Amino acid sequence: MILVLSAIGVLGEYQGGELPEENIVTPAARTIVLKDSGRGTPVKNWTESMDPYDIVDYKIDATGLLEVGENIASYTVLPRADSELMGLRVADNGYQTRIVDNVITLWLSIIPARQGDTLFTVGTTLPVELSFTTDSVPSRRKQRTCLISVIQR
Repeated sequence: MILVLSAIGVLGEYQGGELPEENIVTPAARTIVLKDSGRGTPVKNWTESMDPYDIVDYKIDATGLLEVGENIASYTVLPRADSELMGLRVADNGYQTRIVDNVITLWLSIIPARQGDTLFTVGTTLPVELSFTTDSVPSRRKQRTCLISVIQR
């Protein structure tokens, strides 16, 4: 058994075998498609909620925010500070974000110390921020907020 130390100091166990691969199919309910509407893009919600004990893959398709022929050159996906206080983590304990064709796959989880929080009994919505830079010259920078509903099921 290998112990994996997360960036926040929480130990998790990795039981061996393969870590998440690109061939995992993420359902549409866990995929957000971002588009520029010309009037500002509203905050988007994933339609499938998350149990605080889950470690689940979600996707953000940023293709609709790009110009023709443009790609994401670099990106970050992070919980906002208020989400971090509630224990939300992105790509923790060996799970990694990845990008394929401007679609970002991320793994969301709640740290064990917060999983039993009573706030999750009634449910709460936690923001995650995507920031990216494009490969255009000059490069464009964009930031969007996505919301995940976390409720004890």
